[in-house]
Amino acid sequence: MKTKVLVKGPCLTQSGYGEHARFVLRALRSREEEYDIYINPTTWGQTGWIHEDDEFRNWMDANIIRTRQLAERSGNRLEGLFDMSLQVTIPNEWEKLAPINIGVTAGIETTKVAPAWIQKANQVVDKIITISNHSKQVYEKTIYHAQTHDEKTFQVRLEKPIDIVHYPVREHGIDKDFNLSLDYDFNYLMVSQHGPRKNMYNAIKWWLEENWDEEVGLIVKTSKRKNCILDRQWMKIELKKMFDSVKLEQDERKCKLYLLHGDLQES
Repeated sequence: MKTKVLVKGPCLTQSGYGEHARFVLRALRSREEEYDIYINPTTWGQTGWIHEDDEFRNWMDANIIRTRQLAERSGNRLEGLFDMSLQVTIPNEWEKLAPINIGVTAGIETTKVAPAWIQKANQVVDKIITISNHSKQVYEKTIYHAQTHDEKTFQVRLEKPIDIVHYPVREHGIDKDFNLSLDYDFNYLMVSQHGPRKNMYNAIKWWLEENWDEEVGLIVKTSKRKNCILDRQWMKIELKKMFDSVKLEQDERKCKLYLLHGDLQES
């Protein structure tokens, strides 16, 4: 008998967690002789969705439809229909969907995990899979002190096992026809969604301050929400504001700032 697995995550979105969910699905699919795979796709903020019409996308779509049909036959619910769930998202969104539940998350970028994330992990999942030594160590070292109703103090910490599976690395050949029409031979590349958490404004500001009089370029691959025309126009305005806000003593600027916007092919 195959293990009936539900993968819950933003597998159809253009996002980091979307790529992570697709990575999980590819791994499971390589062992289809062992796993019967179902998919519950979720959104990720206001990011756009992947548009490729390829064999892998068709495979995901077919399994999404199969999962919905199964849920409809069971009263529009997914709980209790699977042997295991893998939930690719932030910890406060994990649910108890199966006898075995595994939370797959990028974890935390700071030095302490939020209390709600610790509580959710202890109550809902049987294991956590994260992507880095930093994230694992922060989870293991985070401790909170709480009190019972009779004012006895106790520690709240992660009680579930946590492992690391690093993001996959892809090797791509050089596209000789790819041309960005850059002014200089030496250029930096910055890839990030535009948002406060990524600190893009200061990254660009400090780069401009350091390279103001150098013949170098900074290519910024970014978007606010989606890779649409309105988003591109908004980003052009925002980058110009960032650029113009850097006031230095040098009168003549040499460095260049470029916006790279829109979907890129995976191969």
